[in-house]
Amino acid sequence: MKKVICFLAVLITFVAAFQLFRQKEGVENESYTINLRHNKSYHDETDELIYKGLLWSFSQVGATLPKKTTARGIEKVTDTLWRIDVSKLGFRPVVLEKWRRIIAAAKNTQEYHLYGSIMLNRFVICSIYASNHYYEMVQAPKTYSEFLHPSVNASSKAEYAVEISSVSKGERLIRMDTTVEAITAQQFIAVEGSGHFSQGNFKEELFELIDMMPNGQLRYLIYSHNGRLVNASPNSYGDAGKPAKCMWCHESYLLDNFMSTPNIKGYLNYEQFVSLNKRNNDKLIKYRKQLSTEINYENKKDHELAEIMYISYMEPSAETLAFEWHLSIEEIRRHLAKLRTHQHHEFPFLGQLYDRHEVDKLAPHKSVPIPKSIREPNDDEPNLLGAN
Repeated sequence: MKKVICFLAVLITFVAAFQLFRQKEGVENESYTINLRHNKSYHDETDELIYKGLLWSFSQVGATLPKKTTARGIEKVTDTLWRIDVSKLGFRPVVLEKWRRIIAAAKNTQEYHLYGSIMLNRFVICSIYASNHYYEMVQAPKTYSEFLHPSVNASSKAEYAVEISSVSKGERLIRMDTTVEAITAQQFIAVEGSGHFSQGNFKEELFELIDMMPNGQLRYLIYSHNGRLVNASPNSYGDAGKPAKCMWCHESYLLDNFMSTPNIKGYLNYEQFVSLNKRNNDKLIKYRKQLSTEINYENKKDHELAEIMYISYMEPSAETLAFEWHLSIEEIRRHLAKLRTHQHHEFPFLGQLYDRHEVDKLAPHKSVPIPKSIREPNDDEPNLLGAN
């Protein structure tokens, strides 16, 4: 009898401890969990496409997306409600703390208080496609000198001089290290500046950088002439834009030069540059194949799902706004009668669209701040993390 009593006492103690642990875990996970509502942005949008778009977006800020936990971290709750638990998506603890702060800010908005959720697209835009938050999530070095590997020296640099560029208004220099074997250690630097290579007076003034994160995605960083992080490459140098525009253009790979440019003596010629690029892209593909992740890098169109996700919010239809604002489509059209609509040049199937910056001025509630533009330099980059 004593043995039975002892066993029951141990069992009760174990159950109580387990319940306490689960309660504590629930409290902790709640800090990393948020409710997001979403309605179809276009006729053919499915839950699977939304899920893939979310995977791609989270991967852009370093999520490893483990096969064992990711599905529990991105869950469909109802027809229009998703529940995201970023602690299940493979972020490092230091990055989870940044997510905790953004989630807390989102839950403290008028929109969340009204509906117990915020719009899925808006949350993704705020946390991933706003440059200040992106830099914090990917743990960007604060200065250009911190980014550079100390082992890199002049003799190991390979440089390709681009006199005619599809990105830059002037000339630019592409630099990499020929001695690095592991793609995870390679650094790619595009240098914008003034002057001319042919005259020997090119002056380095801006640095657009790429390296690879452990999850296989490329990381994009932009540093000014004084070596400090900047939210975007200034229009005065060309069309490179924000890190989010780098994501859109590169599609997670290293690109060749799109325009014919003369070979400059003392620098790599075009064939050498293409060969090095191919070698590095092959390494990138090989590295990604050994990863255990929900991302399928072989599906080269999946990046578009993330892009459509933010485009359909930044350029919403009347149907999207009706769902978001809890009004009828007719009420939305009357409410926005003075605003012009347009079609998106790349995705016309999204229908007649408004400009988010204009409609937000008329919104019935306030939410988390978002940039005025996803891809281009702008003065409305939010900074909920107090970074930079």
